[in-house]
Amino acid sequence: MQPVIQATNNILVVDTARERILVDTGFGEKLGPSFGSFPGLEANLRRAGITPESIDLVVTSHGHLDHIGGLVTKSGALAFPKAQFVFVDTEWNYWTGSRYESEVNSSPMPDPFKKATIGAARENLPAVADRSRFVKQGGEITSGVQYVAAAGHPPSHASILFTSGMEQFMHMGDIAHNPVTSLQHPDWTPVFDYEPAQAIKSRKAILDRVATDRVMVMGYHFPRSCSVRHDVASDMRHDGARLHQSGLSYGSVESTAARRAFARLSKESSNQDLQSPVYRALIPRLAVRDLPALDVRSCTSLI
Repeated sequence: MQPVIQATNNILVVDTARERILVDTGFGEKLGPSFGSFPGLEANLRRAGITPESIDLVVTSHGHLDHIGGLVTKSGALAFPKAQFVFVDTEWNYWTGSRYESEVNSSPMPDPFKKATIGAARENLPAVADRSRFVKQGGEITSGVQYVAAAGHPPSHASILFTSGMEQFMHMGDIAHNPVTSLQHPDWTPVFDYEPAQAIKSRKAILDRVATDRVMVMGYHFPRSCSVRHDVASDMRHDGARLHQSGLSYGSVESTAARRAFARLSKESSNQDLQSPVYRALIPRLAVRDLPALDVRSCTSLI
């Protein structure tokens, strides 16, 4: 029997005092049936009490299939009909330009993923163009939210940094695909990295930053959704944040190094090369300090 790799897309929803933000949208219905059917995001959002119509802002980390596939439904309708869509300007230009198709076709990705990746860019991005806003790499998305340059996965891949008071939280995008190999071997690169050398450089820079600054992070493809939820009082004062496993769970994952989508990372010296640090996911047992005026939830979109 061939080994089976379980992959998860953890879709982030953040409620601020001003707007409801969703980060990335998963595969949508761009792959299947042999690779599974992935229209589960809407159902999981509704299970969390979130309707598609309530999303104000959809932020995209990059233009890969599993991040833009859910922008549009199979019928061609916008999945989030009242939202504004935000992209890094150069990432949008890449996926709506003339380069991407030949570069995807020449990549080592499996052929079905190549076809679906090209199809998602062709079909989904034009559909949201009139509702989209474009931000410079590293620029502000909205108050307290900004892109962080993390190039290499595609050319203008970005992580997303949320700031609330003295606290920071980072959606890493695809900086780290696997909670074991990506952290303990940051020099390893998946077939989906377009510019491996640059992707490795970005991965090390982001991992070093969040480990050094003790920033809580989310791994988009990490196993086991959980949530950091803050119940905001009417006067917007915080009364504590708590970490708990989401009800939007899914099947078991073999990894034991990290068991939730949210984690803190520690930096350690490699036994093989003291100059090459490795990173490990540290899962808080309960409190993660306070996230004033934020309600952060993760909704698993597929198994």
